[in-house]
Amino acid sequence: MERLSCFAAASVAALLYLAGGPAAAQTPEQESAKAAVKAVFAALDSGDAVKLEKLFAADAVVFDSTYPLRVDGWEEFRNYLADMHGLISELKTSIRQPQVQIQGPIAVVSFYYSQDYVAARDAVQPEEGESEGLAVTRERTNEAGRGTVVLAGNKDAWKVISFHLSQFPASMF
Repeated sequence: MERLSCFAAASVAALLYLAGGPAAAQTPEQESAKAAVKAVFAALDSGDAVKLEKLFAADAVVFDSTYPLRVDGWEEFRNYLADMHGLISELKTSIRQPQVQIQGPIAVVSFYYSQDYVAARDAVQPEEGESEGLAVTRERTNEAGRGTVVLAGNKDAWKVISFHLSQFPASMF
């Protein structure tokens, strides 16, 4: 019986070690990288392009789940965001289970995310007698997926160099 208890204790200790401990302590670099990613999403949610520009490197690469092409550099990303401005509103992003890996001046933050927003859908011609112009229907949308943000810098100043979101297939819900 004593052998079994020792074996169980050793097994639990080994699993905790491999998993990073009961609640693996984060280094200051890891905490600041996680905070930088949260700041990116806060700026995206609020539509604050000025804050985003400070957080992104000029040559950052972006893959967004709502756009089929790679976005190259801050200027192109800013244009993409301006195009999206009228199509998406009330954006609210939540990040879950962020994992931060630090390799020298590079931080890789991977996570699960969920987003709730109002999206413009179909533009329809107005009925006769209504005001001119296209009427746009809006629909509340939920999206969930996984993401990775690669940062360059250090705990005092991180810049996004790669931003990638992949939406989960609808069949997973």
